[in-house]
Amino acid sequence: MINELMLKTLNEKYQASAFTFEKGDYLFLEGKDTARGRMLGFLTANYWKREQLWKTGTIVWGYVFKMILTPSNDPNRAYASWVFFSPAKQFVEKPELYLDVLSRLNFLETEKPKDRKIRKLKTAMYEELSEPEYLEIPEPYANGNLIYLSMVYVRPQHVFDLHLGYIPLVISPLVTKEVMYLPEKYWTDEFKAEYYK
Repeated sequence: MINELMLKTLNEKYQASAFTFEKGDYLFLEGKDTARGRMLGFLTANYWKREQLWKTGTIVWGYVFKMILTPSNDPNRAYASWVFFSPAKQFVEKPELYLDVLSRLNFLETEKPKDRKIRKLKTAMYEELSEPEYLEIPEPYANGNLIYLSMVYVRPQHVFDLHLGYIPLVISPLVTKEVMYLPEKYWTDEFKAEYYK
């Protein structure tokens, strides 16, 4: 079961590894270790802040609710996913709160909201070309919690088989609006077993 202790051990494993990181490790984490990876997003400010994201970031639970796999002959080609996440302690203690928020937002898939904020949220959640970054979920859908929506690129060399559901994310809101998945090589055996069961 996904819980606070599991996240704590993921943080500890990553932090222990980070003490020995070299340039090649950061290139891997940033997704810049391949020619295609170096091209993905290189014109954006976030691209140039990725190393700082990994040096200063915090690992939190995220909840992947959508992904788009594009046909490709390249098994390492990045693809888009959409994830809810929060820096708030209650989501560390009770990650199932993400399911509550998602259930409150299910109506957006079929209804056309009148409120401008809710229309923006619907576009961010369901349009294939949307790339939200730290889009705050408005009330009453957030149920009094601070929760965000972002599009995150999945790099198969980081997470080989992404599933819908809980996943560890690295965030550093004071440095960058980009969030990235914690690569599998830094997952604990306990979390891997839970994730792939």
